[in-house]
Amino acid sequence: QEWPRTTYPAYLSGWLYITNPATALRLVEQAQQTPFFWIDDTWVTGILREKLNISMQHLNAWYSANAEFMDCCVRDLKSQSSYECEYFVGPNGGDNKMLVEFLHNVEKCYFDECSKRPPEKSLKKTCVGSAKHLLPDHGSGQVKQVAL
Repeated sequence: QEWPRTTYPAYLSGWLYITNPATALRLVEQAQQTPFFWIDDTWVTGILREKLNISMQHLNAWYSANAEFMDCCVRDLKSQSSYECEYFVGPNGGDNKMLVEFLHNVEKCYFDECSKRPPEKSLKKTCVGSAKHLLPDHGSGQVKQVAL
């Protein structure tokens, strides 16, 4: 039997967890005493967290899973309205320059040089993404016959 209960403990699913060093250390120590479970999100933020009685706080509104929203944040920060981004973190869609530009422009908000985004200008309502064809940073593919 893979899991003894009918449901998994509550867990965080995603590519980002935010914690402090003391909690991270507690999770590491508990992991050394707890049998590994193959679903990593369930194991770390569900099973280990539950054993340590650590509470969770959902921060879904802080991040976007869409690189297009991050592009729109850069566009809006550079525009005349200079709206602050709704998100603190998100993927770069393979565009490393966009990430640097995002961080550079977010500094404007730190120095109060941007405007609070009005609800009617939410990225979910106004962002129009575009397809990008990014070249790899290094290397090149080779196609050749191989004798088997």
